[in-house]
Amino acid sequence: MSRWELAFFGLTLKSKVDFILESFFLLTYYCGFTYQDVRLMSIAERTWFVNRLIDEFKKSNEKAEQN
Repeated sequence: MSRWELAFFGLTLKSKVDFILESFFLLTYYCGFTYQDVRLMSIAERTWFVNRLIDEFKKSNEKAEQN
């Protein structure tokens, strides 16, 4: 089976890291969620929290640049 067939039927290691584990890290490291908390969240809920965290980082950076 070729690499392309494997990628078609599931996530490659790179996409797993990029799409799943990165959000798990952000939410556990910065928000204090446990790995189990994040694992049990729906994708929509997890995406909302990650986007909200990004917004907070942007606001913090803008505020720091103004000072």
